Amino acid sequence: MSLVFAFVGAARGGQRVCHVEGKVEGTEACVLLVMPDGATDRTGQSDTVAVIGGRFSCDLPVVEPAVWWVRQYHRPGVCTNAACFFAAGDTVRITFHPALANREPTVCSTSPLNVELTRADSVITAARIEARKLYSDSADIFRSDEYFRYNRECQEIEFRYAESNPSLVGLYYLVGLTRDVELDSTLTNGRIETLYNAKYAARFAGSAMGRSVRRWIDSRGLRVGGHYIDFSAADKDGRRHTLSEEIGGRYALIDLWASWCGPCRQTSVSMIPVYEKYKDRGFTIVGVARERGRESFLKALERDGYPWLNLVEIDDENGIWERYGKTYSAGGTYLVGPDGTILAIDPTAEEVEGILKERL
Repeated sequence: MSLVFAFVGAARGGQRVCHVEGKVEGTEACVLLVMPDGATDRTGQSDTVAVIGGRFSCDLPVVEPAVWWVRQYHRPGVCTNAACFFAAGDTVRITFHPALANREPTVCSTSPLNVELTRADSVITAARIEARKLYSDSADIFRSDEYFRYNRECQEIEFRYAESNPSLVGLYYLVGLTRDVELDSTLTNGRIETLYNAKYAARFAGSAMGRSVRRWIDSRGLRVGGHYIDFSAADKDGRRHTLSEEIGGRYALIDLWASWCGPCRQTSVSMIPVYEKYKDRGFTIVGVARERGRESFLKALERDGYPWLNLVEIDDENGIWERYGKTYSAGGTYLVGPDGTILAIDPTAEEVEGILKERL
């Protein structure tokens, strides 16, 4: 059963819902995907919303106020526009404007959370425009050092908003910072953790966004000299395994990958000779794939022929990627010692063999 129809069924069963409706101006030759914040078209729960006569609608479940997205795609894998909002039990109306209009989608809602989200977005956008004026007008800014300075200023703008507005909207921006793959070191040196603990933890620790920030904070320990994070997931036959039990005091490579990630699979395949050479000398590999379904996972296993245990994470059900600070990433590898200490992050096969040769 598709996600949207599951939502409609839940709505009919009496669950509180957020009704989303809207229109697409200019063309119907596009695909709309609806998804919770943190998901993508490849990961997490997402589903298509039909556009009929230029209009669309769906109902989303409201367990707690949460941010959702409707993303517009004119070709597969390329999001051309996106509208975000809090699903909070009201009606949200969205208008996607023609591509040539170069306008952000219009979101209308009377809920206090969405009114504040719209206001905050306006304030932050204006601050970004002012910050942009400090830098070169060159079209090459995004390939220069100026980009990193500008990006750092934009991150500071969002951080200052979260600092001054300790609300669910402020928490949303704090979560966004933790998912920025280019997050500046000035924000990873404890400032986000300090702000969260001081102004958010007491109020929002039990919320999904609060748990997301806490997982990111915990993931900061995933560095050389730190300790891996334990998790459980199912294998291809549905049997659940716990990572620490599979490692069992050996040297191990934790391999996070996905069937749709070519570089991930190339890395995994490159480890096969190393595994065969050291598997009887105290070394193992445990893989886990981030997938939308089991079929693609099983096909990748058959094609690549991994000789070690592989588990599968369907629709981010166990939050493994978020716990490893990789919400929008396909994967990564961690070489750990018998005591769980991380020895290397994203090592090559040659680097793994060098470490094992020295220690085993």
